[in-house]
Amino acid sequence: MTKLNKQNALLCYLDEAGSTNFDDTGSRYFLYTALVLTGDEFPLHRALLECRYDVIATQGRFSNSHEGNDYFHATEDSLETRAKVFRVLKEHSTDARVYSLVVDKAAMPERDRTQERLFEYAVTTLLRAVWTVEVPIGLYDCVMVMLDTIPVQKRRRAIIGAIKRTLASLVRDTGIRFSIMPMASKSELCLQAVDYYSWALYRKWERGDSAQLDRLGDNIVEVGDNALS
Repeated sequence: MTKLNKQNALLCYLDEAGSTNFDDTGSRYFLYTALVLTGDEFPLHRALLECRYDVIATQGRFSNSHEGNDYFHATEDSLETRAKVFRVLKEHSTDARVYSLVVDKAAMPERDRTQERLFEYAVTTLLRAVWTVEVPIGLYDCVMVMLDTIPVQKRRRAIIGAIKRTLASLVRDTGIRFSIMPMASKSELCLQAVDYYSWALYRKWERGDSAQLDRLGDNIVEVGDNALS
């Protein structure tokens, strides 16, 4: 549990993987992933910060193909960088819990095959699962949700709106406050961490490659997908 100004705060970091379109050009699966901090005094942040400077000192850059990439990003990082990040995430698996929702888009009813409905379903299902496990009554004073900046206005409105509606419903009559903070993932180490989890999960489901997921700890909670049925 994280203490902020003597209050108990639930810090939740969100990431998505897979396309949101429903034609043949898109991915089969859409994944929505949440990382929740469980350790005191930001141990995962500290470990990732040390890892960042280790990469700079030993490699000089994060990616072999993108010199301008100055933060952890699983799809672009070099194999050496990935190995270091995966090692940190596994060593600190007790300091974070990860929730994974995998949506098989083909299983969704025709009437629900819109980007807005997909976001609504994914956000609601994932955050309710996090709430059920992480928020026993009276334990938390506030919930803070962080996600990467969303440049497209329509997409931003759909996602932020879904998060607001879900959290407002969950905190009703509990006295728990909530806030939502979109920010550039390069500015927040735990957004970079959840990106790694999301990437590993996506490779397992979309490509049948579980090798990356096997490098992580056993702190992943699978969230059931009812495909809106």
